[in-house]
Amino acid sequence: AMGAYSLGLQLANAQGRPMSYGLLTVSRGAIALALAVLFAQLGYGGIGAVIGAVIACAICVLLLGFRVPDGAMRRSPELRRQIVVYGFPLTMTYLATMVLDFGDRFMIGWLLGASAVAAYAAAYDLPQQVVGAIMNVLFLAAYPRVTAAWEEGGAGAARRAMLPLSRAMLLAVPLVTGVVIGWAPEISRVVFGPSLREEAIQVMPWVAFALGVGCIKSFYLDVAFQLSKVLHVQLRITAAMAVLNVGLNLLLIPRYGVVGAAISTAAACSAGAAMSWAFGRCLGVYPSGLRDALSMLVVLIAVIATMRMLPPADLGTTLDGILRLLAGLVSYVIAVSLLNLAGIRSIVKRGAKN
Repeated sequence: AMGAYSLGLQLANAQGRPMSYGLLTVSRGAIALALAVLFAQLGYGGIGAVIGAVIACAICVLLLGFRVPDGAMRRSPELRRQIVVYGFPLTMTYLATMVLDFGDRFMIGWLLGASAVAAYAAAYDLPQQVVGAIMNVLFLAAYPRVTAAWEEGGAGAARRAMLPLSRAMLLAVPLVTGVVIGWAPEISRVVFGPSLREEAIQVMPWVAFALGVGCIKSFYLDVAFQLSKVLHVQLRITAAMAVLNVGLNLLLIPRYGVVGAAISTAAACSAGAAMSWAFGRCLGVYPSGLRDALSMLVVLIAVIATMRMLPPADLGTTLDGILRLLAGLVSYVIAVSLLNLAGIRSIVKRGAKN
């Protein structure tokens, strides 16, 4: 059901139908939430939530549907061969990514017991649905234009088409990731129960950083491999990340608990992003350089440091939490302006003139 739903999303995005994409996304989320609550109230628990998600996917695909390519394309042996050659490394990359995303949970359960998985999974999934979702929207908005530019004009045209995506990533990653990290105590106290709260506060910053770096790798750096059809490089990098993550989990989980698993994920994602940059920059697609990456890191540190300087808000007290958030936003604006991240000064000047 999820595969059919994802296919509908990808077709809507590739065909430039944002309304269909939005309807599929919103309707699935609303139906899944309603059915999950209903089945949970009826006593089905977690299984009921899964059933609700499956039914929501099926309803969205059946009612909204998606445009299937014409019969000539489906009957083309050459097209099927190209899909298999292009898609098999991507499929294996996805499987390696699953090991990276979910393997730590099995290892926590094996090394620390099943009860220890709850806090880690909750602290992982929440920032993933925030950081990952926002970055995915930026990527999906830009990718069709980038691929069209590559087919029409090669690396130079693709580099120009990737400039808006590059600027969006440079500006969004430190803001979203920094706020999640700096606001982790408030988020944990509002969202999680007492049994999960303290461990979630420790785990969430590492996970948010890992997701921010991972999104840069997946939604920006790896685009070069997909355009150039050198997907074996992307597969090897992702497999190396998975192996590194497993090794670090074996080393750090017994010593640091669930925080060790989060640190392992952050280290594996950072190493993967560095490898993708090292192998992908020679393809001539990236419009941003090392200076931009370092400036983005400085902005992230400024946001986190500013928010951490103020004391965390107690449960039920909103003023301190709001002040921490505002302080982080102010430090973000100042740091971005001073460093001219993503050429923000020129963008603001052009906007003022228009």
